[in-house]
Amino acid sequence: MPYSIRLNVENDQDNAKSYTIEGSNHLIVGRQQDCAIVLADENVSDYHCLIDISPSSSAIRDLGSLSGTYLNGQPIGQRFRDISNKEFHPTENVTFFLNSGDSIKIGKYKINLEIFDSSYAAKSKRYCELCGESLLDDEEDFCAECQRDPGKILDFLMAKSPNSPYKNIDLLGQGSMGQVWLVENRSDLQKLALRILPANASDEESLRHFRASINMASKLEHPNIVRQFESAHAGGAYKIFMEYCDGGSLLELMKKNGGKLSLALAS
Repeated sequence: MPYSIRLNVENDQDNAKSYTIEGSNHLIVGRQQDCAIVLADENVSDYHCLIDISPSSSAIRDLGSLSGTYLNGQPIGQRFRDISNKEFHPTENVTFFLNSGDSIKIGKYKINLEIFDSSYAAKSKRYCELCGESLLDDEEDFCAECQRDPGKILDFLMAKSPNSPYKNIDLLGQGSMGQVWLVENRSDLQKLALRILPANASDEESLRHFRASINMASKLEHPNIVRQFESAHAGGAYKIFMEYCDGGSLLELMKKNGGKLSLALAS
């Protein structure tokens, strides 16, 4: 097969096991015997995380575990103990794309990834897809300089992927916590707001606030609260697809009403 992934599973007792997957597949990792990868540890949830294997982009998402899933030492998702399984929805956690050499920590287990892709086997160096500059070991598809302009990357990805379900329309706004773009679903023409946290804002404090906003928004449902549909991490940036509200900004609305809003209008 041109594409395969090997998952080397080991624990603190030096017990090791390898799984080699060819082509596309979906693997549930957890404590239950019907999981594709069974981890016998009381700190591992019954259905802990999902590893989505695809030649185009393999990814991992925590499924609401209590102890959390860690990618290269960083937490990527978990469920708070005061939230039941029924109340939790897996989309509350962000999808993270995987690269060869990544390490996943689940309870006392560590899963090391090896990705084999014959179509890229001859390439000894990696280059930025946007500007062509050589990539550093800790850079993904785009160099640090290009990651400072998420809009440019977004335009590039949309043009590169004509079969993408979304097309970029316009920049709605930007601030210290990133940019918001207007995108359109090609199939049903639904307009969504795409929020992007750029690489130069991705310090630990910003990421903490960004993850908190994802978790908070996914738990809220009200006619006056913007809905969140999907979140992901790719190209060195965090992305959230949200409901698009075409009534303008809150600041514009306040200006139209003398600088303040009545209780009836605000509610």
